[in-house]
Amino acid sequence: MGGSGRGAGDVRRLEARARRAHAAAFRGGGGELELPRPDGDEPEDCLLRRQMERLLDKLSEEQRRALLLHHVMGMSVPEMAEELEVPFETVRSRLRLGKAHLRELLYRQVDREAEALL
Repeated sequence: MGGSGRGAGDVRRLEARARRAHAAAFRGGGGELELPRPDGDEPEDCLLRRQMERLLDKLSEEQRRALLLHHVMGMSVPEMAEELEVPFETVRSRLRLGKAHLRELLYRQVDREAEALL
């Protein structure tokens, strides 16, 4: 095993820690994945975190792990490739596909909520 020897249990703990810290969210028009700001315990922040956790749970384990490690834990793509023992391009692909899937899920959810209001 390469890297610092993080196993599946360590990654699960990182995922749990990341979810407690902040769930990833798409903001702005650029489609970039950013973290919600920890402005306190606003009800909207809790709601956003729960919604994003549900959406993240719908991703494949590889995509979810890649998004959390990169965008929440701040790991670089080369660091992730070493830790996960996969090629650099595989990590980039997981990030790209994970963002696209998460964006699609988010748009579907917004569409359903808008239809419910009509």
